[in-house]
Amino acid sequence: MKSLHRIASSLLRLSASVLIMLATASICRAQLRIVSYNTTPTLNNGLKRVLEEIGKESVNGIARPIDILALQEQGSQATDTQAILDLFNEIYGAGVYARGQVNGQGFFTQGVIYNTTTVELLEEARVGSVSSQGAARQTLRYQFRPVGYENANFYIYNSHFKANDNEVDAARRGVEAAAIRRNADTLGDAPVIFLGDFNLYSSDSPGYQALVAAGPAQANDPIDMEGSWNWNADFKIVHTQSSSVDGGDNRAGGGVNDRFDFQLVTDALMDGEGLSYIGPNVPDVATTVTQHSYRAFGNNGTHTLGRSIRTGTGASRVVLASLEAASDHLPVVVDYQLPAVLDAWVETPDRIIKGAEAHAILYVRNDANVEVPNGADELNYAVTFQDQSFAGVTNALSEPNSFRAAIDSSELGERSVDFEVATDSAMVDQTSVIETSTYSVLESSNGSFADTFDLGELVIDLGLINLGEHSKIDIPIFNIGSSTPHGAADLVIDEIDSLSPIVKFSGKTTVPAGESRNLIATIRADSVGDFSVESTIAVRDEEIPGWSFGEPMRLSFVGTVSAGDVLGDFDRNRVFDVKDLTQITDAILQQSDDAQFDLNGDGAVDQRDRLTWIVDIRKTYVGDSNLDGEFSSSDFVAVFVAGEYEDSIDGNSTWSSGDWNGDRDFDSADFVYAFRFGGYEQGPLSAIVPESCNCTLLCLALIMLCRRRVALLRQSS
Repeated sequence: MKSLHRIASSLLRLSASVLIMLATASICRAQLRIVSYNTTPTLNNGLKRVLEEIGKESVNGIARPIDILALQEQGSQATDTQAILDLFNEIYGAGVYARGQVNGQGFFTQGVIYNTTTVELLEEARVGSVSSQGAARQTLRYQFRPVGYENANFYIYNSHFKANDNEVDAARRGVEAAAIRRNADTLGDAPVIFLGDFNLYSSDSPGYQALVAAGPAQANDPIDMEGSWNWNADFKIVHTQSSSVDGGDNRAGGGVNDRFDFQLVTDALMDGEGLSYIGPNVPDVATTVTQHSYRAFGNNGTHTLGRSIRTGTGASRVVLASLEAASDHLPVVVDYQLPAVLDAWVETPDRIIKGAEAHAILYVRNDANVEVPNGADELNYAVTFQDQSFAGVTNALSEPNSFRAAIDSSELGERSVDFEVATDSAMVDQTSVIETSTYSVLESSNGSFADTFDLGELVIDLGLINLGEHSKIDIPIFNIGSSTPHGAADLVIDEIDSLSPIVKFSGKTTVPAGESRNLIATIRADSVGDFSVESTIAVRDEEIPGWSFGEPMRLSFVGTVSAGDVLGDFDRNRVFDVKDLTQITDAILQQSDDAQFDLNGDGAVDQRDRLTWIVDIRKTYVGDSNLDGEFSSSDFVAVFVAGEYEDSIDGNSTWSSGDWNGDRDFDSADFVYAFRFGGYEQGPLSAIVPESCNCTLLCLALIMLCRRRVALLRQSS
C-alpha cells in the first residue's frame, strides 16, 4: 500500500495549486465534469453558490459547469430534484439542464441533473430491491452518451448505501454492493462509474470489497486511497462528511471526519483511452497532468479533523460557508476526458499544368470538441497512400498533422488521389475514412488576336482621328488553348508595355480557355500628324502548379491625327497643301458626291469647288505650283524640272508638277488655263492690280522662256 502520509501531502500541495489557479483571470474549459452530492432533503442556503463555484474551479486547466450531478437524499425527482434544477436554470438559463424521471424505492431516492448540451440521458433503470437484510434504497442506473459521439456510452450507478457503523448495517452494505456488481458485470467491459453516499468507514468493509472484487466491472479508486478513513487524519483530504459540527435541519453533525462519498470507476475508465479518468496515474493520456481531478470540493486537507469545513482553506470563506450551509456532505467532483474524433481531409490544387510538379496534402486532426488538450484522448492513426504508409499521433486542439505526396500530371484530364486513414483509438466513431480529392491536368494557355488560329501580332489602322479626340477601342484577346472541358489554363494578361502617350490600356484580365475578354485601348489624339504605336502584351498562365509565361503578343496602331473638320483641309493636318488639292481634283474626276468637297455649297462637286479651294481658301492663283501665294517664273521652273510636260503618260501629273486645270496631265492647256485668270507676276493675291493683256501671246512667250531656262539649267547641271 502506498504511504498514506506521502499521498496526503501530495494531494495537499495539489489542492493548494487549485486555489492559485482559481485566481487566474483566464480559465480554460474541457470535458465531462461529474459530481456526486448528497444534498439532504432540505434545500438549504448556499447550494446555488456551491453549484456555481464547482463550475468555476480549474484543475489541470479544466474549468467547466457541471455536466452530470448525481444526487442523494431526494424526496422525488419532481420535488427536490426539480428544486435543484431550478437553481441551475437561474445560473445558466432555462433549458440547458434537465433532470431524470425515475424514482427508486426506499427511504428517499437518488436523482440526476445533466447538461443537455454535453450529454444525452439514454436510459434510467432501477437496480436491486429494498429489503431489511439488503439495500435500504434502490440504486438507480443511468446510461449516458456525450453529445456528438455514437460509441462512447457509459453507465453511472447512483447509490445511497445503508448508514450506521455496525456489523449488521455493514453486511447490508455488502449485500447491496454485490447486487450492483452483478448488474454491472453483465455490461462486460463498458465504462462504469459507481458513485454516491456509500456510508463506508474503511476499504476493508464488505460493501467496498464487493465493488472492487475481480470481475468484468471491477471498481477502482482513481486516487488509490484505501484504508481506514473514519477519524483518520491521514485521509482528511478525502473526507466528505460532515461539513458542520452541530448539524441540524436534516444535517448530521460531528465535523469533517469520514469518507462516505465516492466515485469509483471500472478499468475502462483508468486506461487513458477513449473516455477516461484524468489524473497523473493514468497511462497513455494525451498530455501529462500533475493533479488528480478527483477531489472533495472545498477540501484541501487543511481543516481541523472533526471540525467544520470552514476551518480549512480549500476554497474562499464564502464558498466554505456555503458548503457548510448547503449540506452535511461535500460534493465529490471528477473530470473525465472524451474520446478522440478522427477528422481528415485532402487538399490538392484544383488545376495544374501538364508536366507540373504538384502535391496533395493530407491533413489529420483530432477534432474532439474540447478547450484544453487533456480534455480528450490522443488520436492514433495510420495513413495509406498508393504504396506508402505512415503513422502518427495528434492531440485535440493541436494543429493538424500534414503529409505531402506527389500527384500525377503526365496526362490531361480529370484525375484523383485517395488517402485512407484508420485509427485504433478507443470509442472513436469513425475508425476509417477514405479521403478523395480530384484535380484537372491542363494544357498551357495560348493568347491570340483570332479565335480560331494562332495570331500573336496585330496592326490596327485607325485611319483619320480628329485632334483632341479621345476614343476607346475594344480589342478581343482569345485563349485558344484546348477546347475540351477544363483543357487549358486561364490566360492572364500580365503587363502591357506601351510608352506612347497616344495609346493607353486598361482591362487587364483573365481569359478562360475557349473564351475571350476585351482589352480596352484609349486613343488620345493630342498632336497632329501620322502615328504608329507598337505595344507588347505579356501573357502567362494562371498561377497554378506548372504555370509559365507565353510568347508576348504584339499590338500596333497606325493612323493620322487631323486638326478636325476645317473646310478644305481634307487630310486634317492643319495645312492647305497639295494633298488637299489632289484629293478634291480626284473627287471631281471621279464625280464624287462627298459633301466635304462641295466647297461652294451648290450641291455639286466640280471645277468651281476646285477654284474655291485655290482662290478663296488657299488665297492664291491658278499656276502657283509651289503654293507660295504668288504665280511667278519660279512656278514654271518647278513644273518643268518635274519633267512631266507632254510626257505621253496619262494621269500622272499633280498641281505641283503642272496640272493646273485638274485633268491630271501637264500640257499647254494648263498654261492657257492659268493665264486666263491673270495672276502671273501679280504678287500676293490681295495685292492684285488688274491689267489688260493678250493672255494667249503671253502664255506662249512664257512657255518658250521656261523651256529655255530649263534647258540651261540642265546643261549647267
